[in-house]
Amino acid sequence: MKAEIINHISELVLEIKNNCHEKDKEIAKKFGITNPELSCISVFFFGDSFSVKEMAGKMCMTSGGITRIVTSLEEKEYIMREMAPNDRRGIIVSLTNKGKKLITDLQNASSEFFKSVLADLSTAQQDSLISNLNILANAWKKNE
Repeated sequence: MKAEIINHISELVLEIKNNCHEKDKEIAKKFGITNPELSCISVFFFGDSFSVKEMAGKMCMTSGGITRIVTSLEEKEYIMREMAPNDRRGIIVSLTNKGKKLITDLQNASSEFFKSVLADLSTAQQDSLISNLNILANAWKKNE
């Protein structure tokens, strides 16, 4: 692949990443949480409960860093911690009912945002975008 193509893809991914970061700041502010709290709670888009270690891995943070965020979210009553049934030292983090509502609200806000971003694309362009994003995501997974 040509270097200019690689550079262009890299620049586009960086631009999308920066745009997502800016949108996340707006969403976090709207819901009265911090960006790290938003990142942490977003892990629950993909499951109902996680160990602190799993969350740290998903967020590329240390367990100590996650613990501080989890404590903050627990104080806001979005999540709860319980001892892992098979490991007395392990902690399982799961959503409270308030946290489940927040996840639903966050997903709705995300859907509305992308609905407005993609409004001017034709159905064919939307299908192409989905296909190409899947190709990128799968290629990314192969190189992890």
